[in-house]
Amino acid sequence: MIAKVAIAQGSDVYERTRLCLEMLGKGEGMKDAFLKFNTAPFHIFGTSKAAGHPDTVRAVAHYLREGGTGRLQAGDGPGAADPGKGFRECGYTQMCAEEGIELMDLDADEVEQIDIPGALSLHRIGIVASVQARQGLVSIAWMRTHGYTSISLCMKNLVGVIGPSSDRSTIHEPFPERITDLVSALRPGLSVIDGTTGLDEGVSRTPVPLDLTVAGWDFVAVDAVGTAIMGFDPMEIEHISLAHERGLGTADLNEIEIVGRSLGEVRQKYAPIGEGMGESR
Repeated sequence: MIAKVAIAQGSDVYERTRLCLEMLGKGEGMKDAFLKFNTAPFHIFGTSKAAGHPDTVRAVAHYLREGGTGRLQAGDGPGAADPGKGFRECGYTQMCAEEGIELMDLDADEVEQIDIPGALSLHRIGIVASVQARQGLVSIAWMRTHGYTSISLCMKNLVGVIGPSSDRSTIHEPFPERITDLVSALRPGLSVIDGTTGLDEGVSRTPVPLDLTVAGWDFVAVDAVGTAIMGFDPMEIEHISLAHERGLGTADLNEIEIVGRSLGEVRQKYAPIGEGMGESR
C-alpha cells in the first residue's frame, strides 16, 4: 500500500499545520489520544526555539477532535530537573489550558512494564501509564540531527514515553534495534514533524528557521520523508531501515505519495552524518 505523507511550508505555524493535516484527509476515529511533543531540546540548548511550537499541537488537537477524538492528553518526559519550565517557556502550559488538553509530566507518571513480542534486543520496558491508557498515540517531533541516531524525528521522539524508573539509558545500546523494538510495541498513529525551526548539529547548536510541517499516518514514511528533507538517504539511517525491513511502515521513497510541497522545494543541506555531532539526547 502506498503511504501518503504531506509537506506544507509557511510562517503561520497553525495554518501551515492545518493545511498539512487536511491534505491527509479526515482524521482516523480515535476515542482518545496522547499527543507526545518534545521539550528535551529546550533543556539542552536553552532556547524555546529548540522545541516544537505549541500551535502545531493545537492544530493537531483540532484536527483529531474534528475526526471524532474525545479526550486528549499531551506531554513529554524530558528527563530534566524542572520539566514544567520547558512546558511554560515553550508555550505548552498556556496552549493546553486554552484548548482543554490535560498536560502531563511523563517523568512523574506511573510506569507499567510491557513485553515486546519478536523484539531484537529490547524485550521488556516500562512505559508511562498515561500513554498506555490512551487508544491513540501521536508523535509530534522536532527536526534535528542527533549524536546517537544521526537524525531525531518521530520514532526517536517516543523515547520520552519510557518511564524514568526504567532507566532510559538502556535504549541506547544497541540503539537502532531498540528504538525499532520500542515503536513496534507503541505503534503511533498520526506522526507530525514540526519544522518551525531545525537544528543541524553537525554545523551549529543554534536552531534555524525552516517553516515546515511534515505529517502522515505511517510513522516510518514520515521519518523517511523528514530524513530526505534533511538531505540524507532514509535507508542509510539504521533504525528507519530496520523498521522498514520489519514491516512497520515504508521507508522507500518510491512507495510514498508526497503531497503538498515536493522534496525538491524544501530539501535542506545538513552536514554529513556524524560530522561534528556531539553526544546529545
